[in-house]
Amino acid sequence: MTDKAMRPTSSELADIQTSIAQLTDLFRRRLMDDKVKAQTIEALTRQVSGLQLQPLCREFILMLDRLSTSDDDFVVSIREETLEVLSHYGLTTIEGTPAFDPTRQSIIGTVKSDELPDGAVAKVMKPGYLLNGVVLRPQAVIVAKHAASAPQQQATAAVPQPETAGNPPEPPQQ
Repeated sequence: MTDKAMRPTSSELADIQTSIAQLTDLFRRRLMDDKVKAQTIEALTRQVSGLQLQPLCREFILMLDRLSTSDDDFVVSIREETLEVLSHYGLTTIEGTPAFDPTRQSIIGTVKSDELPDGAVAKVMKPGYLLNGVVLRPQAVIVAKHAASAPQQQATAAVPQPETAGNPPEPPQQ
C-alpha cells in the first residue's frame, strides 16, 4: 500500500472534525446537566433535612422559652449553647425590625404611643425562629398606635398561635 492510500481525504477529515465537535458539544452539555442535577439534589436534600428537623426544633424552641425566664448565669449559658448548637443545623432567631414585618412577626397587641410611628414595633414579647430561612415561629410583637388613632386599645396578652412552616403569619384584624 502506498502512503497516499492511507491518508484520509479532505472530506473525510472534515467529517472527523465535525464528529469531534459534536462529541465535544455533547460532553459539555452532559457535564452541565450533571452539575444542574447535583445542585437540584443538594437543594432537595436540604429541604428534606429541614422537614425532618422541624419537629425537633419546635420542641427545642419551647425549651428555650422556658430557659429564657431565668436570670441564672448557668441557665443563660445553657440557653446560649443550645442556640449555638441549633444554629449549626440552620435554626436562627429572627432579628427585630423597627417596622412591623408580617412575614416574620405576629402582632399580639398594640400600645398607645406618640413617640413611635404608627405600626412600629414597640416591644418584642417572644423571639421568633427560622429554620434554613423558613419561619418556624414568628416573633410575637406589640406595635405602636398613635393615641389619637387608637382609642382604648391597650397591649393584650394574647398568645400567638404557631404558623406552619413556609406560610407567613397573618396579622389579626383590628
